[in-house]
Amino acid sequence: ASDRLKAIDTLSVDDSWITKGKLLGAFEFGKGFYSDIDAIKINRLGTGVVYEYHLKDWQYSQGVFKVEKKE
Repeated sequence: ASDRLKAIDTLSVDDSWITKGKLLGAFEFGKGFYSDIDAIKINRLGTGVVYEYHLKDWQYSQGVFKVEKKE
């Protein structure tokens, strides 16, 4: 997708908030972003996986989190 965006000179969407640079930036991830990809759960209809991830990150950002023990 990013290769196709790079080849486009103008966007078909006429909006002041979206730019080609912002769209290309949406496809750039920091080093190690996918390092734990095998541990990421797949969200399916009715599973609530996305909600669980959101809740966990929100709790962490609020300083309310549990440290999970590894056995």
